[in-house]
Amino acid sequence: MHSVETIATSNSAPPAAGAGPDKPPATHHADPGRPPLPPVRPAQVASRLVIGVVLIGGTLIMGALPRIKQQKKLQTMASTKEHEVHLVNAVHPLSASGTAGVLLPGNVQAVEETVLNARTSGYLRRRFVDIGSRVRTGQVLAEIEAPELDQQLMRARAEASKSRAGREQADADIVKLSANVAQAQSEVARMQSNVETARADLAHSKAKLVQVEGAKQEAIAKLEQVKKRLSGQRANLDRAKSRASLSEKTLKRWRTLEKGGAVSGQELDEKEADFDSAQANVAAAQADVESALADVDAAKHAIESREGDVSAAHADVSAATEKVNAAESSVKSAQSTVEAMQASVQAGRANARAAQATIEASQATVRSYSSMIGFEQIKAPFNGVITARNVDTGALVNAGSGNSAVDPTTTVPRSGLFGIARTDMLRVQVQVPQSMVSMTKPGLRARVLIQEYPGRIFEGIVGKSSGALDASSRTLLTEIRVTNRDGALMPGMYAQVQFLAPQTRSILRIPANTLIVDGAGVRVATVDHDKHIHFRKVTVGRDYGKELEVTEGLVGNELLVTDPTDELTEGLAVRLASETR
Repeated sequence: MHSVETIATSNSAPPAAGAGPDKPPATHHADPGRPPLPPVRPAQVASRLVIGVVLIGGTLIMGALPRIKQQKKLQTMASTKEHEVHLVNAVHPLSASGTAGVLLPGNVQAVEETVLNARTSGYLRRRFVDIGSRVRTGQVLAEIEAPELDQQLMRARAEASKSRAGREQADADIVKLSANVAQAQSEVARMQSNVETARADLAHSKAKLVQVEGAKQEAIAKLEQVKKRLSGQRANLDRAKSRASLSEKTLKRWRTLEKGGAVSGQELDEKEADFDSAQANVAAAQADVESALADVDAAKHAIESREGDVSAAHADVSAATEKVNAAESSVKSAQSTVEAMQASVQAGRANARAAQATIEASQATVRSYSSMIGFEQIKAPFNGVITARNVDTGALVNAGSGNSAVDPTTTVPRSGLFGIARTDMLRVQVQVPQSMVSMTKPGLRARVLIQEYPGRIFEGIVGKSSGALDASSRTLLTEIRVTNRDGALMPGMYAQVQFLAPQTRSILRIPANTLIVDGAGVRVATVDHDKHIHFRKVTVGRDYGKELEVTEGLVGNELLVTDPTDELTEGLAVRLASETR
């Protein structure tokens, strides 16, 4: 690029001595490359008239010779102005391809950064690190003394032991109640057996009752039979008595007749034999009647006996029925007892579950306090460096004091116990202009430059972006991840980031001092082969500060005028400053 240099040539000359005041100023030939002169104001016209009058008077006094010399000098100067050529500096556009090397300011931050606060209240017993200490994950940074918390843990453990004892007692009660249930169930089985036995006895009594009632009916039938036989025997007795009475009367007649000799003794003997036979028949009939009466009495006694047996059988049936009812009532009572005991078992199991819940709650309390005891040690959450230490031994710290949120405006927190940052991997935050958003995709390579490390380039990769542009600046917050194994970079450093975005086409860049922005638009002044000025409208792409990207209007072989002035006009003849050297 040619150096910027402007050579100015004066277009004015001092008035010639002796020029007459009455003479008008010499007429200059118009310079085609100069813009028209501005119009003269009325006040200037009046002033010039007064001066003209004075000059005319002086000119008349001084004579004509100085006026002629002045006119010749003016003509010479006009001729020189006509042949004057502007001297300009010009450069060619730069053609670039491959990567876009725009530099953007960035802020170096730790990839992980946090403030460590106390989770347990107490006094700081000891601390093991200070600012700048390198720590690893899980390393103890400080210890807090909290005697109240220790006592709470002991109380919680005692409550847990008590809860376990309550659970054991509930389990023992369940076993006892279950045994009672088993015993009651066996009693129910025994009583059900008694019910079956009673029912068998009842069936036997009922069968006996049926048998006794059958015997009674049989005795009644026999009594009726005996009564009928008695009636027959009595009838036989009456007939025998009638025959005996007739035999007696016949015998008396025959005895009378035998005395009268009307009948023979043989016939009398026969009548006496008949009488004796009738008497015997009467006695036999009487005996039969008495026997029948005895049978009737026996039948009656048998019926009475059967009625007693029937009554006894009815009593046995009633007693057996009562035994069955009693046995069934006992079974129902035993079953109610079993149900009550089963309910007690369920209640015992509910108590056991409640005791188990109490155990779990107590154990949770123990775990909670044990965890709190664990928080008596402040440990590093990740590998990093201690960036702040805001407490010292003996300081009273409160649980959850301070704000754990990281202030993005500072890398050294003023709150909390410690500040810790992971520095083996850093992130550089850059505000990417809207014109470059399309090329800053995740995975894009970038170079990070630090002023304090001249000549050293830190390689990084685009990680994440905010996903939305800041409306006030039209920029996208983007993070570049940079590996920092040697620890050369520190959070809070100022950096410059150059994105290495591949270009799919060649781009032209021009110096920013070649651009003309006026009422005619955005233009550049070009110098053609004949050394004349021509203006071209261009479209500007990315702004790189000292250089601009041109997307339309230029081919790449043009000569562009640097620092163009208002004196440049279309077609103006110029001369390149590089040709004068």
